[in-house]
Amino acid sequence: FDLGFAAAFGASSADVVARQGMPSLGFQFEFGPRVKYRIAQIDPITRLGIDLPIRAAFESNNGVKHRGWVAEPRIELERRALGLRLQATASVALTDQRYSDFLYGVSPAFATAARPAYVGKAGIMSTRLQGTAFKQFSPDWGGFVYLRHDNASNSANTASPLFKKSSGQSLGAGLIWTIGRSSTNAAE
Repeated sequence: FDLGFAAAFGASSADVVARQGMPSLGFQFEFGPRVKYRIAQIDPITRLGIDLPIRAAFESNNGVKHRGWVAEPRIELERRALGLRLQATASVALTDQRYSDFLYGVSPAFATAARPAYVGKAGIMSTRLQGTAFKQFSPDWGGFVYLRHDNASNSANTASPLFKKSSGQSLGAGLIWTIGRSSTNAAE
């Protein structure tokens, strides 16, 4: 059990044709609890697990506003090799109606002939496949790189006039800092 975080940069409506004339999206951040569970230890260096996070989503644009909830259950296959922790994951991002409406909704005040009014629907936002490589530099510091494919063709909101792209890829890297640990570790 631990806490999970996620963040996304905002988008100016002046820069996004489908959102022109609508309020811009501010910086978004999410946090909440997550449970990780090992399903199977396949061999001494390979294991299969699940990760069950649920996060509250917030936007900071003229103040901080709660925008809804996101859950992203995923299955993970992990293997340790060459001093790295290699991980392949498959997940589905699920949102409540409030968060879906924040991202995909068009209120009647901002509807146009090309952008009809739309109320966002709860459900699948996207499915994801990701490969990640982690390296531990010290007990409290590590780093990672990842390659991810997102597929939103099965999204609950493909009918939104703001839905414009059904898939995408991303490549990223980051640092991990452990700011505290319990005095008793969980059994491996």
